[in-house]
Amino acid sequence: MAKKVYLAQLGCPKNEVDGEHLLGALRRAGYRPSDSPVGADLLLVNTCGFIEQAKRESIDCILELARHKKPNGTRLLVTGCLAQRYPRELLTEIPEIDALVGVDRLDMVVRAASGEASGNCFVTRPDQVYTEFEAPRLSPERPWAYLKISDGCDNACAFCAIPQFRGRNRSREMEAILAEAEALAASGVRELIVVAQDTTSYGIDRYGRRRLAELLLGLGEIDGVAWVRLMYAFPALVDDELIEVVAGAPNMARYLDMPVQHIDDRLLLQMNRRLGGPPTRALLERIRTRNPEIALRTSVIVGHPGETADAFGRLADFVLDFEFDRLGVFVYSHEEGTKATHMAPSVDSATAELRKRLLLDVQEDILARRQEAEVGRMFDVLIEELASDGAWGRSQADAPEVDCGVRVTGANRIGDVVRVRCTGTLGVDLLAEVVAG
Repeated sequence: MAKKVYLAQLGCPKNEVDGEHLLGALRRAGYRPSDSPVGADLLLVNTCGFIEQAKRESIDCILELARHKKPNGTRLLVTGCLAQRYPRELLTEIPEIDALVGVDRLDMVVRAASGEASGNCFVTRPDQVYTEFEAPRLSPERPWAYLKISDGCDNACAFCAIPQFRGRNRSREMEAILAEAEALAASGVRELIVVAQDTTSYGIDRYGRRRLAELLLGLGEIDGVAWVRLMYAFPALVDDELIEVVAGAPNMARYLDMPVQHIDDRLLLQMNRRLGGPPTRALLERIRTRNPEIALRTSVIVGHPGETADAFGRLADFVLDFEFDRLGVFVYSHEEGTKATHMAPSVDSATAELRKRLLLDVQEDILARRQEAEVGRMFDVLIEELASDGAWGRSQADAPEVDCGVRVTGANRIGDVVRVRCTGTLGVDLLAEVVAG
């Protein structure tokens, strides 16, 4: 009888891709994925260690799964960013953990799971080149998939600890990415969502130049791929070539996720974002001028050390004036080892939370107006789910898990891309019906 493995998947889409590779390797070794930790032979936690809230969630998950260990040999393995960042602390404080596997040693999971590997800590500094996973990933049972093109980051933003434990930017070979994308498309994936800590740096370390635009064009030519969606673009590296591909290339979703983090010139300099306020505004305007149909998603940080009331006011005015299609707002998290921890003055948590709420209120009104403006329009929707109240999917303006959805009348097959007419709104989501013919 095959052993059962339960994976608790936490963190970002890049971490989710790692989790699918881990399940693929374990399945090849004879494990069967389980939807429940009860009765599982292997308990695996793929953690996040990015900010304080995520760290607490990861620790709570580890402790919860430790309660499900059976006395006859259930093993508890922990991998992901928290394992990479705090290996010694985790093994000391949570003795129920049988082994830790770092982000660049995922190949050790099968040996660690069986207990064959000597030791219990397989955490090393990230390599200088991307470590490809030999086992094929467990394809998601849905019509879209994240596609990780690199790992690590070179940008050294003052608030971010990722380079400390994920290492420098390390691009995958383009041939390996395209091969994985073809396998995903053959399994029924219709939308590829390109992710990395910084997608715009793709190719610099491996090829001596940025090759993201070229990669996106290649992905769009794969049979079965309807949309290629770009996430996590670093503003200072978004050039006209990339804008042209997102704006006009076949099979590219007219969508760009580009976190600007702030608009105040002085604060952007403190954050080490490499692009000031006026150039950021000019870049955004250039993107919209090239193709007004591009849905622009961004994220901003409030409460960063040095964010004065005036600086926040400039950010609020910017959000109100520019009207992003989609917006995420995050409160600054104090992370040890980052430059921001030494900056002053700090912003108290109550003030930061209030600023977050104010921006979200502004964006809520913007989103409501934008969604109402969709009524009567026709657009394409990728069907993701069939439910009792109709089919559910997304348009090109929305990424999964973070944006809005569309409830469609008249669609009956998951994975279809259907032409619809918007008939109304349902909160932040849209209502639509399939256009006959």
